[in-house]
Amino acid sequence: MSGFIFVMIGVVFLITMSFGRAGYYMMMYGSGFFGPGAVTFGLGGTGSKAWWQLAGTLTVFVVTTTNLVLLAENRLSLPTENRTTALRLGFFVQFFLILGWQTLPTTPSPVAGSPTPVDFITTLGTLAGIHLAIVSLFTVTEDLAISRRALIQTKASRLWLLRPGGGRGAAYILLQMAMLLLVAWFLAPSTKDFRWVLAICSYICFFTGVPAYVGRRFAPAWMTTAHLRALTFLFFPFVMLISEFSFYFFDWSSGGDFSVYHIVNPLRALDNWSIVEQNHWYSFAFALGVAGVIAYLMLIRRGERAAGMVDHVATSD
Repeated sequence: MSGFIFVMIGVVFLITMSFGRAGYYMMMYGSGFFGPGAVTFGLGGTGSKAWWQLAGTLTVFVVTTTNLVLLAENRLSLPTENRTTALRLGFFVQFFLILGWQTLPTTPSPVAGSPTPVDFITTLGTLAGIHLAIVSLFTVTEDLAISRRALIQTKASRLWLLRPGGGRGAAYILLQMAMLLLVAWFLAPSTKDFRWVLAICSYICFFTGVPAYVGRRFAPAWMTTAHLRALTFLFFPFVMLISEFSFYFFDWSSGGDFSVYHIVNPLRALDNWSIVEQNHWYSFAFALGVAGVIAYLMLIRRGERAAGMVDHVATSD
């Protein structure tokens, strides 16, 4: 009910602001514009693009607000409760909306200045990449084993990926990456753009999967979820600093501000992807992705073992 109330208040506010802005421009310019140079707003079909934009904004706002409420409930719930399934479902819906709204306008308009297929794939990769990076940071670092009470609550559910447990969280992220790559395969105007999206997934797997698995593998006794998330979060700037130091010590005199040492820095590599393509350095980025996928698979295996042990104890009791 709290999520429903917050969402409805937000929807009413957003609709009021949208119609109020249209009315303002109607009074100022004598026509129904959302803004100078925007599409004409009306009910006779001339404002279809504006309606689609409003619908997209509303759906994203509704899902984001709902996820924030679910996130608050997740932090306030007891550790023995199943506080993961609803949150994973909400973020999956949000990711699905990102793919859906970026897939709809795939046919570019011939008007000058209109978005091109490259713009669409760039926006898709950026939004989906940020979403997956944030979600995976918290998902793959969840506790591998869950309480017996939460296990009993979710045992009858067939939604295996939405159950609590770090192993299932890794599979949950891999499934969404597969969906992103499938959409990018159809939308990308060239293999270069598809490899750019593939590199995004590779970096996410590496920077979240490798530290999570290393922590679970070599320090399972004292590595709590908070410690593991701190380790995963600090792993990213640590690798970035290594790449910068390596560049200045070994390749700075060659000229330019980008070299092969920056491949492990996703921000630099993705921003200079044309240079990466010219020198065929993308294989290094994909190698990091392979290491990350292996770490994800190992987390899934360890998570299944932990869940099996809890299930055995619960059955024996």
